[in-house]
Amino acid sequence: MSQDILVAGNIEVAFGGGRRLFGSARPEVKVLRGVSVRIGRGETVGIVGESGSGKTTLGRALLRHTIRRIVTEPMRFHGVAKDSADAETRVLEIFERFSLAVACLDRYPHELSGGQRQRIGIARVALLAPDFVLADEIVSGLDVSTQAQALNLLKGLSRDLGLSMAFISHDLSVIRAVCDRVYVLNAGEVVEEGACEALFANPRHPYTRALIDAIPLPRVDPNWLGRAAATEILA
Repeated sequence: MSQDILVAGNIEVAFGGGRRLFGSARPEVKVLRGVSVRIGRGETVGIVGESGSGKTTLGRALLRHTIRRIVTEPMRFHGVAKDSADAETRVLEIFERFSLAVACLDRYPHELSGGQRQRIGIARVALLAPDFVLADEIVSGLDVSTQAQALNLLKGLSRDLGLSMAFISHDLSVIRAVCDRVYVLNAGEVVEEGACEALFANPRHPYTRALIDAIPLPRVDPNWLGRAAATEILA
């Protein structure tokens, strides 16, 4: 018999319940009712059923760990922390540095904002103190201010830990803010490589020039918030 790699027993998941803002209480809908699952190492286990049977909910339930477990288990697995108390101390220190509330530790990822989840992901990197990280589109989909926070954290980690990083992004503004050197790929080939500032200031390849020219730049109209603009809008 193969060694079990995942065992979950008597899983219960319900949605709804509680009271509406106005009106009567909402009925609770049970999606999973005492489901138990065992998966052996190297084994492929199917989960089937019609739409609405609870397949996706079961999958999420098997992975929906608290933030505390998400950030402490890798440290224990890799031997970075001596014990649970050491792991907890390290987590509290990094959460303070990243301006993350301690209350986040007992929440699940879906209960946090995109910015909080991104900072927690970067915190996991800092806690393991690796030599190299590959970051693939890690700030795409975030608003500008949240992007700036995440990028500043990454730059701080790179400086403080001597962290080497390959930063993959389609956003050249992000690349310019973070990177020391840049490789420009086109059709599977490197068409240009060089120091970031020099490449942006004087791109040699036409493809690089086209990418830089495509960066959207703000064009601020000084009269946009003026009385004339307001009058025109109201009219």
